[in-house]
Amino acid sequence: MDLTKIKEKQIKQNIEPEIEEVNWEWPDAYYAVTDSMKRKKELEKAIKKGLEPTENEIRMKMWNQRYGVKQGVDQMLAAWINLLYFANVVKTDRKARWHKREIKEIFSALQFDLVKEYGDAAKELLYLEIYHMVDFYIEICKNDKKYNSMIMGLGTISKEKATEKMAKEIYAVCYEVPPMISSVPEYDLVRRAAVDCFSIKMPSYENVLLHMIDNEGVMPAEK
Repeated sequence: MDLTKIKEKQIKQNIEPEIEEVNWEWPDAYYAVTDSMKRKKELEKAIKKGLEPTENEIRMKMWNQRYGVKQGVDQMLAAWINLLYFANVVKTDRKARWHKREIKEIFSALQFDLVKEYGDAAKELLYLEIYHMVDFYIEICKNDKKYNSMIMGLGTISKEKATEKMAKEIYAVCYEVPPMISSVPEYDLVRRAAVDCFSIKMPSYENVLLHMIDNEGVMPAEK
């Protein structure tokens, strides 16, 4: 998936509501859209109004770390995709030791440093930001032809199979990355946000993910 084209794909597919047409209250207005600049404008308006000064200071730091490092790249989403690689390919600490620099970059993109800096004040905000990112990822997957194609691009998989594929990815990132990553206390925010997001967005498939969590990754039909 080409992360540099995510913004263009998002606009073409119109997967976010036009915030001007909805009377969102703060901070719902901030989490209702995925376009980075629209989010920044909403955040700046809230700061100007003096709303939630401590929380918005943290949100602005999160915005800068997520969108301001490299133009056109969502660093948090890029970290999620890298976590899929670690879950599916690297898996163990023995292999992960060769990827210390990449792991450090993932932690930076997931903004665990803000929890250390601000403590509990940042935990719930980071949960919301990760939830927002996973929500965006799921929407992209639902609309991405390559994601929903069969091997060699011959046809498309069913909606059920595509959703099961998402459930497997959520489980993998939450529970199959190397312990060097998953044992970090802040990583629990990733697990909680990802599982909650999938369960709320895909309520008919929540049981699939929960079954995998309770049965070490085994799908319901596979047991």
